[in-house]
Amino acid sequence: MPATILLVEDIPQHRTRVARILKEMGHEVIEVAHHAEAMSVIKRRAIDIDLAIVDLRLEGSQEHSTYEGDYVLNYLWEHCIL
Repeated sequence: MPATILLVEDIPQHRTRVARILKEMGHEVIEVAHHAEAMSVIKRRAIDIDLAIVDLRLEGSQEHSTYEGDYVLNYLWEHCIL
């Protein structure tokens, strides 16, 4: 059964490779590179997301720790989306 998957990965090559595999399996993949993009998608489409694959070591955030992925997962957990 196809799922809608949120893929959060800051390394383009990794994101592209994983997304391609998931799409070949028939899934819809929403690709984002950073936590801010992920949060925007979650707030707009939370009801549509069946699974989130989140890189826990996202780079480049000044407002959050290096473990930016934790922030995304915590938000999902607190809002009963996981």
